[in-house]
Amino acid sequence: FFFQAEDGIRDDLVTGVQTCALPICPLSPSGFLIAIDPLLHAASATGLGWRLPATSPMHGVSTAVRADAAQDRQADSDPASAFVDDLNILTIGPRAICEALLLMRLVELWEEWSGVRVNFGKSTCTAIDYATGNPVDTSAITYRGRPLPLLLPSSPFRYLGVLLTMTLNYRYEKDRVMEAMKERVETLAQAQNFTVAQRELLLRLAVVSVFRYSAGIVPWTLPELEDVTRLWVRGYRAAWNLPQGTEASLFRLGRKAGGRGCPSAFGLCTTERSEEHTSELQSPDHLVCRLLLEKK
Repeated sequence: FFFQAEDGIRDDLVTGVQTCALPICPLSPSGFLIAIDPLLHAASATGLGWRLPATSPMHGVSTAVRADAAQDRQADSDPASAFVDDLNILTIGPRAICEALLLMRLVELWEEWSGVRVNFGKSTCTAIDYATGNPVDTSAITYRGRPLPLLLPSSPFRYLGVLLTMTLNYRYEKDRVMEAMKERVETLAQAQNFTVAQRELLLRLAVVSVFRYSAGIVPWTLPELEDVTRLWVRGYRAAWNLPQGTEASLFRLGRKAGGRGCPSAFGLCTTERSEEHTSELQSPDHLVCRLLLEKK
């Protein structure tokens, strides 16, 4: 059951509902946090939904993984999480649909207590059976008597700014990143009111950062990474008002070697993945960590 996020465990069902809750008062975000916190604790106290497996998907890959920490939380239930005004609820296993119904009822009771209302128009529900790869019927999961809007497991959803699918298809995120970077490179190429140094800085801040944000979890291939670097080189050429046929090494070489120090997509991706593996992917609460556990 998924309130914006989703997950799964091998051979079992996974459901998710994505929703956007409206704050109590636009001038008091702290009030909203105070109101939603009891819901998260209540969901955890039910013992339903996501339960931490004993083995991390990174176990055996990184010596920094603490398997004992995972085992310490074996009894914990953590089906609900929130980010700003988005609420995520996840259930896993053969009873995923039944548990989703119970947690949905908990949300309704919380609404009556807090005065907060779920934005039904921005709510979605999705479910998948990883044993077969087929969608699971979610028509029984309702919100105030209404079936939740259905999102196919192969359709993308945005989680913390990254486009993901229940099937771990990252093509949507890759396309989004490439389109956003191309648009910004073209815009900067026409920004003649900036100096060369300013345009180079803008390339790093407004273009490279788009790729870097999700580079740690998106499985880019080597040819795709080379395409990304070529796009950045194109932006450097435009920053210098040089023809696109200008030798790329002038920009790809480091400044100490006489170049302009255009970043390498492969190098950035390697760095981000290394940092991700030693930090967030070791956290069992990380969405991608949960999906990896299911696909393992």
